[in-house]
Amino acid sequence: MCRWSQSKQAWHWPRSTTKSRSGTPTRRADALSAPELLANAYGDATLLASRETGLTEASFPAALPWSFEQIMNDGF
Repeated sequence: MCRWSQSKQAWHWPRSTTKSRSGTPTRRADALSAPELLANAYGDATLLASRETGLTEASFPAALPWSFEQIMNDGF
């Protein structure tokens, strides 16, 4: 959950213990293409977001809603 930090006078998201989940890839990262790495990162991000916000993972799109080409496009 988002919390107010009195000492920093700002809102912040507490670090999640699941942040380290992405530290152990299921396949060698150098064997993955950039779009595959992006898709894996999205899966990790939705898990982290669900844990930190209290929303279910089903609250987020199951797959990355943008293509690799869209994300890499400076005008997107």
